[in-house]
Amino acid sequence: MTDLSRIYARFLCMTALLLPLAGCPLITGGQNPPELDSFQINGGAASTLEREVTLDNVSHENPTHFLASESPDFADADWWVYSEAPAFTLSEGDGAKRVYFKLKNYKGESSVLSDEIYLGDLPAEGEGEGEGEGEGEGEGEGEGEGEGEGEGEGEGEGEGEGEGEGELLEELVELPGGLDLSMVLLPAGNFYMGAFFLEPGGFSVETPQHLVTLSQPFWIGKFEITQAQWLAVMGENPAYFQGEAYGDTTNHPVEQISWDEAQDFCTQLSTLTGDVYRLPTEAEWEYACRAGSATRYFWGNDYDPILIADQAWYLGNSGETTHPVGLFPPNAWGLYDTSGNVWEWTADWLSNYSAAAVTDPTGPETGSFRIQRGGSFYNEDYFLRSALRSYGVPEAGGWSNGLRVVREAN
Repeated sequence: MTDLSRIYARFLCMTALLLPLAGCPLITGGQNPPELDSFQINGGAASTLEREVTLDNVSHENPTHFLASESPDFADADWWVYSEAPAFTLSEGDGAKRVYFKLKNYKGESSVLSDEIYLGDLPAEGEGEGEGEGEGEGEGEGEGEGEGEGEGEGEGEGEGEGEGEGELLEELVELPGGLDLSMVLLPAGNFYMGAFFLEPGGFSVETPQHLVTLSQPFWIGKFEITQAQWLAVMGENPAYFQGEAYGDTTNHPVEQISWDEAQDFCTQLSTLTGDVYRLPTEAEWEYACRAGSATRYFWGNDYDPILIADQAWYLGNSGETTHPVGLFPPNAWGLYDTSGNVWEWTADWLSNYSAAAVTDPTGPETGSFRIQRGGSFYNEDYFLRSALRSYGVPEAGGWSNGLRVVREAN
């Protein structure tokens, strides 16, 4: 072989090695984790007679693999090379089948979406549609009178499952001085708590993401507690942002509140109303903030970020001060300012997450720091993510520390 032939042969070998890389998804993947825009089994069909179905999905940011399972924690499922309509085999036995689906690329994983399909002949209308026909009427469970819990239960799990669709109940609680405290009843349900894998801006204390079930509905404040409400209940206003320099701040969230003082407020509010008010557990808080979403923020992933300036008060738009509650759009459950304005104390002591699924978690019995959530007017955008965890000593306040209250539904 001549020297020229050897050079040419070496060039062909190198070309053969490099060419497969041109189509490698790990090289050409997006700059962010994949986003799953929609997911349907058999194009959204209500039923199927065949166990073999297709998992139709729409996504962006170049996913490379998918994971599918009838178990919400993806037990025993394997990652497969991504396609827009992969095949999936449902478990044996007629009945409703719910499939959970997510994507990944080299930047991380998507949120989880799910869909349900009935395997076999659909029962006649009104026959077998959920246990306890008509149960929970008036609490948002099911889609209509007489359809019970079955229809719509688990809708959007992974995005956060609440029991049913329709409008949530609201209640006005009368405070001294003629003020009202607006409360919203949230349904029981489950969701994935914590940051998703390689979530941009995330911290290790927010992982691993894990399945949480909240077995009971609960009432939660539609807004953060305001200066006027604190004054009406406690007889004083500890806020830093008040007085002539700031104008009328009565409807601004109260701040400079320690965890201990937040507890005192709940105790006094309970005494005044005859109902038991408390701080939300950390799990209740994130469930309420997400309102069915599984993205970085309740309004989407907003990686750039672009949308945040029209969604929440943070360092980029606040002028380094608090603002009246309720000026920005609420989340899907009608709650305002769950991201930004002021930090919100929760009941839990700081502890590390476990990957195990849990029901009604309350955190450890003792600790050194209490959890705060939501970010504030004085934080960068990524501090307003739904999974973000901060913490402080219980006796210390701060000019960005506030609260939102919870009352049990019984």
